[in-house]
Amino acid sequence: MYDKIKYKYKGTDNIDEKENVMEKILKQILSGLKDVKKDITVFKNEMHDFKDEMIGFKDEMYSFKDEMIGFKDVMYSFKDEMIGFKDVMHDFKDEMIGFKNETTRRLDKLEIGQRENRNILRSLEHASEVSKAQRDRFTHDITEIKGDIKDMKKDITKIEFVASSNWNEIIKLKATK
Repeated sequence: MYDKIKYKYKGTDNIDEKENVMEKILKQILSGLKDVKKDITVFKNEMHDFKDEMIGFKDEMYSFKDEMIGFKDVMYSFKDEMIGFKDVMHDFKDEMIGFKNETTRRLDKLEIGQRENRNILRSLEHASEVSKAQRDRFTHDITEIKGDIKDMKKDITKIEFVASSNWNEIIKLKATK
């Protein structure tokens, strides 16, 4: 633009005209600089808002990480309980093997007499009731554990849903770049 004005007034020696032209050019430049300054200010504000959003997202991710660590601790605790349950089952199996051996030994002594037979039968009935009560208790415990596992599966599904929602938000944020 300056070249056009310069060319237009090239042959003119009038200083006032040249000053007017220069003043117009300076005003246009100043107006352009003001527009650039406004654009920079808007850009700075947008970047500040984006930075705040990223800080919030970072905080959410740390919170999610802490929740996952807590979930991991719960799973380790559950694993320890299952190991304890396994030990109880092994002890129970050993008790049952011992019970079987004891019963076999007693049956071998049937020749001792009817009186001993009655005593042995009574003790076997009692042991059987105890065994049934233990089996019933184990069945009940297993049912509770199954319920707990179902609840944990539901919680994991909720966590997966929240995680997928977070990833969708990340994708949206990346898409806005």
